[in-house]
Formats: sequence, structure tokens, C-alpha cells
Amino acid sequence: MCFGDSITFGEGYDGGWCGYLKKWFENSENYNQVYNLGINGQRSSDLLERFDTETKARLRFREQDEVYLTIIAIGTNDSKYSGSISDQNVMFTEEQFKQNILELIQKAKSFKQKILFLGLPPVDESRTLDRENGTVLTNERVTKFNNIIKTCCKNEDLPFLDLNKIILKKDYKVLFEDGLHPNKKGYRFIFTKIRAFMKKNNLFP
Repeated sequence: MCFGDSITFGEGYDGGWCGYLKKWFENSENYNQVYNLGINGQRSSDLLERFDTETKARLRFREQDEVYLTIIAIGTNDSKYSGSISDQNVMFTEEQFKQNILELIQKAKSFKQKILFLGLPPVDESRTLDRENGTVLTNERVTKFNNIIKTCCKNEDLPFLDLNKIILKKDYKVLFEDGLHPNKKGYRFIFTKIRAFMKKNNLFP
């Protein structure tokens, strides 16, 4: 189960990284299933509201020998400014976001499944500092929220794939469609990193 926002949903590019994961993973075994549970515009608070319902629905007929992996990729929308860059214009404070992530972790753990958190991809600030919808994204704040997830995962002994760090090492602007959402090349790159991390850390269901 892949939970997240529009970057998880991957509209327009074969279902994004989750679509590539689905095509590869389901073809490797007849009974494998990948659920894309990304919703455009989602924030951590939105995911908290639906997490139990979405998960229970997919575990309803769970067989004793079946194993599930939950991938959670959330936080970019939480890090946005509404209008100008100011502490008064944040969607969530860092402490609010931290508490939401900790609650998500506890919810995921309660279902006795494997869990993987993905880091937040950086943004192309030349295109995200003056967005038509009035929201602003900066790499400084995206990285702060990324590191909050990283610290929470470390403290809770959960695997964390630091996409922020990995992508920043590349000429990453060529991987983005609009400064925020990856293009086909970007989604493919993210998928390859997820697949390699899953293999290395024995995260296959």
C-alpha cells in the first residue's frame, strides 16, 4: 500500500513511481498487489483521517501467510507557505508535523506490517517561489520536514529512504515537470531508488 499525495498518485506518467512499482512487482509474482493510495493535495492530517479505513479495507481478507508493506510518502504539502514566506503563513508548524508523523507511525505499526517512509523530493525554487495558486515552496523548509520524518523513523527504528539527499546530489531540475512534480524521467529515477532500497533492506512483502 502506497500512501501519499500527488507525487505518489503520479498523474500522467504511467502512475508515477507507484505505477512503475506496480508493473514490476505484480509481474514478478501472480499474487502480488500494489495499491496506489496517493491523493492530490494531501497533507499529513488528511492521511491520518483515512489511514485506518484504507488499510482495514485492504487487510479485510488477509490470509495468515500474507505479508504487507506500507509505503508512506507525505509532507511536501505540509511544508508549504500560504502566500509570502513567513512564520505566520505556514500550513503546519514543525512540531505539528512531527506529531502527525508520529501518530501515522503508531497507526501503521498497529496493523503489524512492514513500513517504509520516503523522504521528500526537493523542489525547483525558480518555479515554486511564485506559484499561481498562492502557495510557496522552498528547499530549506522541504528539507526541514524531510529531516523531521528521518528523525522520527530513526527513533522508531523504521526504514527511511532519504530521497531528498539522493536527488539533491544530481542535476535534479531536469527530473521535474513543474518544479514540484517529477516528469517521466524523475518518476523512473525515484522508482529505481525505491526498488534498490527494498532489495537491500529485505522489505519485500
